[in-house]
Amino acid sequence: RFPYPIVFFVHPRLHSREVEKSIRAATRSQVIVAPTSVWAFPEMWEGRGYAGRTCMNRSKECLQNANLKRCRKKGWPRDYLIMNRFFIYRMFQELVLASFDFYARIDTDAYFGAPVPFDLFHVMHSLKMDFGYGHQGVDPSGCVRGMRQCMLKWAKTRLASGEVAGGAYRLAEGVAALEALPVGVMWYGNLGFGNLHFFRSEEYLSLARWVAEKHNGVYLHRWSDQAMYPQAVALLSSFRRVRQFGWRHGICLYHKGIVANQ
Repeated sequence: RFPYPIVFFVHPRLHSREVEKSIRAATRSQVIVAPTSVWAFPEMWEGRGYAGRTCMNRSKECLQNANLKRCRKKGWPRDYLIMNRFFIYRMFQELVLASFDFYARIDTDAYFGAPVPFDLFHVMHSLKMDFGYGHQGVDPSGCVRGMRQCMLKWAKTRLASGEVAGGAYRLAEGVAALEALPVGVMWYGNLGFGNLHFFRSEEYLSLARWVAEKHNGVYLHRWSDQAMYPQAVALLSSFRRVRQFGWRHGICLYHKGIVANQ
């Protein structure tokens, strides 16, 4: 009903022409295939001799290998963690998104039980939203552990140094707003919508780089993009610009183990 372009991020070595063909056959929308360097190493490992797949998989001396082992014990595969890092930070630097104002992301294991009855992007623009989500709950697995403290450290470091592009008063308000959010809340990312002007901003990219490239939380605790987005909006914009879309709005989204907002 709303044939917006579909961007399909792929690893250059893992791209399946059959998958691409099936996507193009299932939609009237333009399909854009975008190879990405998502598997590059994070900045915190550069210059430490951690170069190459062998180091990540076999060397007992590597910091990241120790972290990845701990994550694997909890059932978090390496590629899943790298994906989280991509969605937190690197996705918003992809040139393929430069001409767009908003984005919607849907998990590959989620599906709609009925067509979405309204134009989500029009609603986001009308309501001046920065982020929208489908389901909210309390995270029992610890994948938000330490993330908020990491974000607050970034903000307080910026305030102390005077490196605040949007104004010190606004960021100080954001610190208070972030500290006031309930602890342990997870905004599930099986369905999410974002304002790309916010996520491409200097302040968000600086924060995301700090979280995803300078700290180990993505690999140690499975810090997730869906936990990052609303908290970043609270810190850098206003939590009033975060809204929920679910079944009561006519969005019949199903996801394995979860029926969003039924």
